[in-house]
Amino acid sequence: MAKPNTKASDHAADLEEAVANTQGNVTPNGMTNGQTLHELTAEWWRWIANAPWETSPILDETGDWAGVDNNGDVFFLAGSFGGEVTRDITVEAGVPILVPVLNNLTFQNIGPADPSADPTVPAQKGQANQWQAEWHKSVTDIFLEIDGVAVRNLQSDLVRTPWFGGAIEEGGLFDWFGFTGDMASANSIGYWSVIDGLAPGEHTLRFGGTAGTFSTEVNVNLTVV
Repeated sequence: MAKPNTKASDHAADLEEAVANTQGNVTPNGMTNGQTLHELTAEWWRWIANAPWETSPILDETGDWAGVDNNGDVFFLAGSFGGEVTRDITVEAGVPILVPVLNNLTFQNIGPADPSADPTVPAQKGQANQWQAEWHKSVTDIFLEIDGVAVRNLQSDLVRTPWFGGAIEEGGLFDWFGFTGDMASANSIGYWSVIDGLAPGEHTLRFGGTAGTFSTEVNVNLTVV
C-alpha cells in the first residue's frame, strides 16, 4: 500500500481553509488587525499616492518594489494601471494580505491652481458619487485565484470607502502626476479581499478585472516565510 502524502494533504487543507476564509469576507465594518476595511482601503490609497514614484508598487513590473513603505500589520498588494503584470513577492506568515481586486478613486485636489478649472477633477461630492456609480455599472469582470482556485462571491466584496483626505507628499506618485497640496474629499469604490492563513511556502495569486475599456491582470508568485 502506498504511503499517503501527508504534506500534500496538509497543503490542500490549508489552501481550502484560506480560500474559504477569503470568500465573502470583506465587510466594511469588519475588523482586520484592528482596522476596518474602510480604514484600510483609505490607507492603501494614501500608500499608492505617496510611495516614491521611482519605486512605486503600482508601477512595479517585477515585485522588487512591493515592500516600499509597506510595513504595517496588513500587507498591501498593488494593482496596476492596466494590462498584465507578474510580480515575485515575499510575505511573512501570519500577516493578512489586502488585495485590490479592482478599484477606482476620485478626489478633489487642493493645490495652487483652482481645481474647478480642470474638468477631470470633481469639484463636488455629488459629481464624484455619480462617477463612482458609473464606474460600478461598467464593471464586467472581477476575479481572484489562490493557487489556481477561484475565490467566489467577489461581488459581495464591494467596498465604498467613505470620504477621506491626506497630504500629497513631494516625490510621491501623485506628486509625479502633477498634483500638489492635499487629497480632499477623496472617494473610492472597489472590490477588495483579505487573504489570511496561507501556509508557509510557495503560492500563486491572480487578480484583476475589467471596467469599461480598462482591464488589468496581476499575477503574484508569493512566498510565505
